[in-house]
Amino acid sequence: MRWIKVDVDTPQKPAIVRLARDCGCTRGDAFLAFFRLYSWLDEQTADGCLYADPEEVDAVARLQGTAASLAASGWLTFTPDGRLAVTNWQEHNGQSAKRRALEAKRQNECRERKRKNGLPTRPLPRRPSVTHPVTHVP
Repeated sequence: MRWIKVDVDTPQKPAIVRLARDCGCTRGDAFLAFFRLYSWLDEQTADGCLYADPEEVDAVARLQGTAASLAASGWLTFTPDGRLAVTNWQEHNGQSAKRRALEAKRQNECRERKRKNGLPTRPLPRRPSVTHPVTHVP
């Protein structure tokens, strides 16, 4: 399954707001450019690094100035040898991030099934074992 991480607040992140301002477009258009770019990146790289220049990034995003704006925001880095590095790629879009997200989804679905069947969704607390002497009261 291919996917990229997009939080509900991504369109309001400072880099997206800056992208809209820098490129003279709406936040919606800026978010769409980001989404196009990161979808393409997910196809092209496993580690967030690849050979790509700013012109190619702008063409993929279909928004002139995307590369410069995201680089100024710290989301992208272009090296002199022609490499593009995406900041925090492994944390947000790498295989371990995807594995964590899928595991969380699986756990939530399991909890929801249990909830529908009236079962506890978390382990019940263990009762402390009582080990005191028993005395007979006459």
